[in-house]
Amino acid sequence: MNKRLLLILIFGFSALLLKAQDSTEVKVHSAHQIRTLYTEYKTIDSALRPHEYERFNEFHADRTHYYNNGNLAAKGHYKVWHLNERYNLTKGFGDFGYMNILNRVEDVPILNVKSPIAELHYMNVYRQGNHFGGYYSQNINPQWNFYLGFTRTHSQGFYLRQENRYDDFDWSTHYKSQDNRYKATAIVIWQRTRNEENGGLRNPEDFVNNAESRRELLSVYLEDSRGISQKLNVKLNHQYMLFAEDSTNESGLAIYHELDYSDKYHVFESSDTFWENYYFSNITYDSTRFKNLYNEGGLKWDINSKYIQSISGGVFYNLHNYKSEYFNRQGNEVGINAELNGLSGEQLIWNVRGSYLLGNKSSAALSASLDYRFEKSQIGGFAQYNSIQPNYFEETYFGNNILWNNRYDKNKNKTEFGANFAYSDWFKIQGGYTLLSSWIVMNTEAMPVQLSDDISMVNLKAYLRLFNKAPVKIDVHAAYNNMLAGASYLRLAPVSLESKVFYDFKSFKSALFGQLGVSVKYFSSYQSNAYNPVNGSYFLQNDAEIGNFMYVNAFAIFKIKTLRLFIAVENLLQGVLPYDYFSTPYYPLNDRTFRIGAKWRFFN
Repeated sequence: MNKRLLLILIFGFSALLLKAQDSTEVKVHSAHQIRTLYTEYKTIDSALRPHEYERFNEFHADRTHYYNNGNLAAKGHYKVWHLNERYNLTKGFGDFGYMNILNRVEDVPILNVKSPIAELHYMNVYRQGNHFGGYYSQNINPQWNFYLGFTRTHSQGFYLRQENRYDDFDWSTHYKSQDNRYKATAIVIWQRTRNEENGGLRNPEDFVNNAESRRELLSVYLEDSRGISQKLNVKLNHQYMLFAEDSTNESGLAIYHELDYSDKYHVFESSDTFWENYYFSNITYDSTRFKNLYNEGGLKWDINSKYIQSISGGVFYNLHNYKSEYFNRQGNEVGINAELNGLSGEQLIWNVRGSYLLGNKSSAALSASLDYRFEKSQIGGFAQYNSIQPNYFEETYFGNNILWNNRYDKNKNKTEFGANFAYSDWFKIQGGYTLLSSWIVMNTEAMPVQLSDDISMVNLKAYLRLFNKAPVKIDVHAAYNNMLAGASYLRLAPVSLESKVFYDFKSFKSALFGQLGVSVKYFSSYQSNAYNPVNGSYFLQNDAEIGNFMYVNAFAIFKIKTLRLFIAVENLLQGVLPYDYFSTPYYPLNDRTFRIGAKWRFFN
């Protein structure tokens, strides 16, 4: 699907919604509100937060415990396990290319604004290039809003052959009829990366020993290789109230439909002679594409009673195609989804969700969560079981330098339960136990294998704010991973810490708000997975340990009305501390770098 057709679809759908509504009645909204696909509306917050500096990145998201391969828009990975993560039962693309670092439809904002709102942002990059973007949102009337956003990143990087380019276009709209009978939300994402792949430093000991006076000239493994990833994702959720139980049409029986279309591809080009295997040609051009069309329809009963909020259930049909020059695999799936939501006095919130996929290798998922709120505290628990079929990437990949064609006898199984507690906005803790059976990992040959042994672990994540009411505050994000079994198959940092010490101040009769601080990132030493530039995957390795270093950044953030400015010096203590700051084996983080950025929000 080309860009012209994409724009026609976007504005055509917008025009249909605009035509379908009656705009004679105009109401004033109480506030500018924002949400995402699976969250509730909240007022757009303009206050300075301690994580503001970290969110001045190419994805504008909180990436605590996340480390990329040294440049903006580069592939990266988390050092911790994510508890209570939802898994997709349908046949997927897997952790391939750059798809998992890009924004998802769940991340695209959906707004409801009383007047047009826009924002521009800019940030300098590593050496040459730029990073900029912005968004615009407007309510045509109280029933319909649209949002347009874009981001452009071009960063040369600090080391040889590290140049990255990243383009992102997002669109969302939300519409509801005046009588609340019909509601629709649509989201479109188009993204593309074109990244040089250098394979990491050829002699990492030269980096550690500071043997090269011009460190940006340290030799790398690959001289002429690049990866290209592109993704188009279109999602539509809508429902119509068949039988209303009250005058507001917020309660009753509704019919719903969900559509999710995605088209993803990854290309790896190389003329390097680094690899031992060349199956098809002396010049590598690996191209792999995955298309998916998901449709679900069903009934939803919004009860909104004292104990039960809603019950929903539906049937879905999923059609997919995975192909390259050397293979073409197609398939389809049929399954059922059901969900039950409850609420008791706005204190007890609970949810039960189940899915079942029909077929020769039927997959299933069941999850439950419970949260109880009292005064400033919230306590809760969660549990889930997933039996997930292997994805296409784990089964089949044909590349010039590496290939496999596997068929697995068993599904991957995950059992997990845990608890969480939060007090006000300054203390949060979450812990849980995870058991993985018949899991698939990338072995030391960068090939997928299904394990006969189980993996089990206990994970703990906590956030603490110290001196919450004082001018100088301390924020600590901590994670602890304790592998009970299978530690040689799943590599996580035993301890990961991110801490900030910052000072809040006001000046010029409170016209200027400021924040001065220092942030420190640390994870304990371990044999981290290595990165495979051919297909963007991470695989087990036993040759190198990384970690046990402190990466220190100093930052200053200033807010004047709707303008935010930040200045930062990253890796402040380069030369004082050892040169051992690798995010991935053979991939170091950047040397000392000066950064500057700005966000400017406009209201009409």
